[in-house]
Amino acid sequence: PAAPEGPPPTTPPPTEAAAAESAAAAELAAAAAVCPVEVVKQNNTITTYTSMVPVVSALEAMSIVKESKQPYVVLLVYAKWCPFSAKVDQTFSMVAGSFPTHSALFIKVDGYNDKRFGTHLVIRGYPTIMIFGSGKPVSLFEGPKTRKHITDFIQANTNVTSRTLRLKSQAATAMFETPVRGVDWMLRFSLFYVCLTGVFASFKYYMQQT
Repeated sequence: PAAPEGPPPTTPPPTEAAAAESAAAAELAAAAAVCPVEVVKQNNTITTYTSMVPVVSALEAMSIVKESKQPYVVLLVYAKWCPFSAKVDQTFSMVAGSFPTHSALFIKVDGYNDKRFGTHLVIRGYPTIMIFGSGKPVSLFEGPKTRKHITDFIQANTNVTSRTLRLKSQAATAMFETPVRGVDWMLRFSLFYVCLTGVFASFKYYMQQT
């Protein structure tokens, strides 16, 4: 006779490390998400972050890209109805604040208002981040739109360094190169011990004489 079937094998619960790794992967995947250009949303405007990055029209953006005095222009193309655009808006502003203004100019365009602009740049989703140099496209960002990933992308495709990273590097250098001014307690203790020994020897000699 056939042996009785036992209970079905159970899958062991994931470890904490595996769960954390899975959560991190899901977070990066969410940061890389975009809203397809073809999707039409009406009466569903997302409140975007008020940032230091100026919002310009498509025509103004093309003029800035061609005539900018800064070596590089970093462009964010977004859509007001796209929740991913609202997320990246604040991150993009923080990244812009960490780069010197004389080296890179950050601007953003509502690409949904002028679809011809998106078609000209081959925009397939919102938000999209691009770098221009000397009036021409340099690179298109692909990946998780976190502050670190966007900063690394800009530094990898330009000769501009984030002020945040430069200040950290300078601080680390100063920490190892600048001598520390403090109290040398070992030296003071040694001098005190020598003085105390001398006083004790003098007192002993005086007692012997008397």
